[in-house]
This record gives sequence, C-alpha cells and structure tokens, in this order.
Amino acid sequence: MNDTQHYEFHDLQQLQRRLARNEARTRLLFRGSLLVALLALLIWAPAALSEPDTPFGGVFDDMYYFSPNTPAVADEINSNFARLRSLDVENAEAIANLAVSPVNGNRLVNGTVANAHIANGSITANKLANDAVSSQVRDYIREKCFISIGWRDNCEGCSKTPSRFARHRVGRSSNGCDGGGGQFNCSNGWAAVGAAGKNVGDDQFYVRLECN
Repeated sequence: MNDTQHYEFHDLQQLQRRLARNEARTRLLFRGSLLVALLALLIWAPAALSEPDTPFGGVFDDMYYFSPNTPAVADEINSNFARLRSLDVENAEAIANLAVSPVNGNRLVNGTVANAHIANGSITANKLANDAVSSQVRDYIREKCFISIGWRDNCEGCSKTPSRFARHRVGRSSNGCDGGGGQFNCSNGWAAVGAAGKNVGDDQFYVRLECN
C-alpha cells in the first residue's frame, strides 16, 4: 500500500467514526425528546380529561372553568357573573330569613323578633310597636320596677326575723314588714325605714332595684 492509499484509508476510518458518533447522538436526542413528550402528556392528560366542555355540577352549578393563558369567551364570563350574583341573593335572603322577613333596606318591616322577647311588636326605624323606644322603656320601669330600701336583723333565737322595708315607685310608695311591727301604705312621697331592736353588728341594710 502506497502513502496515498494509506492516507485515504485513514481518512475513511475517521469519517466512519464521526458518522457513528453523530448517529449515537441523534438516537440520544430522539429518546430524550420522546421522554419529554411523554412526561408532558402525563402532566396534561388529567387536567385535559377533567376539564369539562360544559358547566360543571356541584355547589356552583352553571359556572365555567377557564384554562390559564387561554382566551375566555365573553358569554361564559357573563354566565359566571350572573350565577354568582344569584348565589349572593339566595344567601342574603337565607340569612335575613333567620331573623326577620321581609327586609327593606336597613329597616325591618312588619317583622317580629321573638328571641329578643319583643312579642307582637314590630321594629320600624327607631320605634317599637308604633311607640318610641324611650317611652316604652320608661313606661315599663314605671309599672314594673321599684326601688327597695330595707333593714333586717339576723338575730338568733327570734321566732321571726325582724325586718323593715320600703318600696318606691313613680307616684306611689309603700313600706311595711314581714315579721310584725305594723304595716301601712303611703303615697306621693318617700317612706322612711327605721331599725328595730338592738343593733349588735348583725343588722343588714340594703338598697336594690327590683322588677316584677
């Protein structure tokens, strides 16, 4: 073999080796691309299968899902807004009906509040059962409440515990006792309360507000 043939054979071997390396690299690139495509398919497939073409059921019926970076249809957006608005109205009415019905603005119209012990009365603006709240509170205190001022002797060996008391209401007052000593009524004034017996340190004086 002469020198020219030797060089040509050597160049052919280098070319064959380079071609083999390129083929191996091509196979690796193809396999890598195929693996990436399979991974992308595995990630995308569940979302694609779960994404409905029509509104999804459940609590938010008639509402549409939207895919990220995908243009949304105006009709679907408007449909979602309309459904949310109707849900808000339904929830607001349900909450309002727990307390009173109906509700008109910020006022309770023709409603009763039983849990607040307002029987057969309606609340309208600042009035209760067509009368001012302050008047009803004042009348209730006049008729139901009184101030009680009293004295009691915690004596030992007494058949009855001696006591004196006076009850005062608007326009009338009364005093008396529950263990003897007389009883009388008076009006248009404050009744006085005096102690009886010996004060030995076990007497009690009290003032309290009572409502019947």
